[in-house]
Amino acid sequence: MQLIPLFSTIIGFKILNNIDNEKIYKYCEEYFKNNKKVRILENHYNVEKSNSNYFLNENDIFVDLKKVINKNIENYFFNELKYSNYKKSLSIEKNWCVKTSKKGLGHFHCHSNALFNFCYYPKGYGHFKCIQTQAFPFGLFDIAKKELNNLNSTEWNIPCQDNLLICFPGNMYHTFSNDKNVNRYSINGKVVINGELNENSDEGNITIQWK
Repeated sequence: MQLIPLFSTIIGFKILNNIDNEKIYKYCEEYFKNNKKVRILENHYNVEKSNSNYFLNENDIFVDLKKVINKNIENYFFNELKYSNYKKSLSIEKNWCVKTSKKGLGHFHCHSNALFNFCYYPKGYGHFKCIQTQAFPFGLFDIAKKELNNLNSTEWNIPCQDNLLICFPGNMYHTFSNDKNVNRYSINGKVVINGELNENSDEGNITIQWK
């Protein structure tokens, strides 16, 4: 029987080449060591967040990384997912850095006020876990599975690797963990869409422009 995974949640991930992850990791390390305004995130365990919501704009060290992320988010949305780019563009809105310490764990959450999100790991330890909120695809029955795959799973672990970029829909619930004895840093951001939308609506287009 042919199977079609309709209405899938599409996660994109890629190892970024030609990015100096050692330099970026050291910058993040110094930032959290010297910045007294970092926030300990509630409902997380051993997790801190930068006080800046525009972290990628703070230092020239991120110029190349930001260009590569922009190129990859455009490819993810317009080329891979095949959404029209006619009179539209994507932009990184708020972005921040997260420090996940030894045995750190992020709580179950999403970023539904974004078109989609990205997460970049200069050095990867632990996992990024995607979670399907519809726990039992076949109604209310929790049926044992003899083998897990991307058709029947309700959770999916992506091992964090050096220079890993992950793109995922803003309404996708996720969590993260660090199982090593060293700190892990990630740079995360919200991606928004600008331009003319609702092209197929009888009620006419709407124009969105984020400032």
